[in-house]
Amino acid sequence: HLFWIGDPENPEDEQLTNFHWHAKVKTMPKANGGLYFHTQYEESGWPSAGYECQVNQTHKDRKKTGGLYAVADVLDTSPVKDGEWYDYDIIVDGKHIVIKINGVVTTDWTEPDDWQPPKNMSGRKLSQGTFAIQAHDPESIVHYKDIRMKRLP
Repeated sequence: HLFWIGDPENPEDEQLTNFHWHAKVKTMPKANGGLYFHTQYEESGWPSAGYECQVNQTHKDRKKTGGLYAVADVLDTSPVKDGEWYDYDIIVDGKHIVIKINGVVTTDWTEPDDWQPPKNMSGRKLSQGTFAIQAHDPESIVHYKDIRMKRLP
């Protein structure tokens, strides 16, 4: 995982709450990846805090690109193809999460006040934190470029 740490001179810079995060993404066949937000740096393993926005066109996992992993999944059919660049936008405003792929909304979800995260994923909740970029395993080739983030009030 690759974590964004913000401005080293201003440690508070990495603690993001509301934002619009944009990236161009391209996967190769059978690749699996993800874009995490509201997470924290971890030396090893999967990020345990925050949410993962899925990146997967043809990997065996049924959860496909544009879904909020294990919360609001896009199942079985990806909205994009391997080998092609596409726009991935994640907008978080309060408890509202919107994911867009090439400008089309694939996930529009609001975290309920009484939210209970999925089993074995107790850190899946909105709060604040940083970003992480994932390539799921050594065989997963995922390209990310033109990564931009805009803070929202």
